[in-house]
Amino acid sequence: MELLAELRAQLPDNKKWFNFSTRIDLGHLLTALTIVIGALVYVLGYANKTDEAIKTANDVKMTVTSQISELKNTISDGNADIKRQIANLPDVTARLTAAERRLDQNDSDRHRIDTELSRLAIQSTQNRADIDNMMRASSLAPLRR
Repeated sequence: MELLAELRAQLPDNKKWFNFSTRIDLGHLLTALTIVIGALVYVLGYANKTDEAIKTANDVKMTVTSQISELKNTISDGNADIKRQIANLPDVTARLTAAERRLDQNDSDRHRIDTELSRLAIQSTQNRADIDNMMRASSLAPLRR
């Protein structure tokens, strides 16, 4: 409370907190000129940065646009290739079916040949045994003339 009383005691008699003077001197003019120059520098600098930002944004836009167009071309080429392959599927299917039939025929022929070779091996073994028996019998038996 004492502090508040001291502050009230220091007030001028007319009890104005703010004194406004209409007198303009050189200091006021220099301060105003400094503020105006600072504002101009800020506005011009901001405008220059805005132009650079617009240029950068346009560069990015051009880069993205070119990448998107390249991507569209790649996808378009890929789709055309897929469509071409799908169109060729009946021909490929026919060739694969023919190849499967040839392979099945080859397997059948190989199986038939294996069976025939097995039969010939058994017959050869039997013939060899018969020849061995005949040779033994002829060597034991006297020759007749």
